[in-house]
Amino acid sequence: MQTSPSNSNVAQLPTPDSAAKQPMVSESISKTQAFALQQSAAAMRPAAQPTAQLFVTKEVEIGTTEKLIVNLEREQITSVISKSSELTGDIKTAEGYRIDGVLNGSLFSEATVIVSEGAMIVGSVTAKRVIVLGRIQGGILCHGQLILAKSAEVDGEIQYAEVITYQGCIIEGRMQKIR
Repeated sequence: MQTSPSNSNVAQLPTPDSAAKQPMVSESISKTQAFALQQSAAAMRPAAQPTAQLFVTKEVEIGTTEKLIVNLEREQITSVISKSSELTGDIKTAEGYRIDGVLNGSLFSEATVIVSEGAMIVGSVTAKRVIVLGRIQGGILCHGQLILAKSAEVDGEIQYAEVITYQGCIIEGRMQKIR
C-alpha cells in the first residue's frame, strides 16, 4: 500500500487502474489472512472519504514458459489435483478445477478447467472455459473461451465457442467452432 503525501498515517487503497501495478498476492495466502488484511486496511481508512475497493484476491501465475495470471476466485477454482498426485476416474463438478498433476479420466465442469504446465489429462475435458498449458490426450469441448498457451499439447478433437492460441502450442486433431 502507498501512503498519502499529505498525511503519512492514511493508507491509499489500490484503485482498479492501479491494481495491475500492485504486487500479486501469493498462492499461499489463506482466506483468513486475506480477510485480516481487508479488515486492517478498512481500519486505516478515513471515515469521511469515499473508499476504493481493496483488491485482495487469490491470483497465481501458472507456467514457466509463459506467465498467465489467473484469478482463482473469479474462475471459481475450488479444487486442485496437486503436482505430485495422479488420479484415476471421471470428475463432474459445478466449480472450477485445476490440474497440476495427472488425471486418467474425463473432467466435466460447469466453470473453468486449468491444465497447468507439466500436467496431463488422459481423457476428455468439457467445460465453460478451458486454459491449457499442459497436455491433454483426448478431446476438448469448450462452451466458452479456450486458451491454448505456448506449452500446450492437445491430441484429440477440439470443439470451442471462442479460441485463443499462442504460437508454439501443439494440436494433433481437428478443431471445430461450435455455435
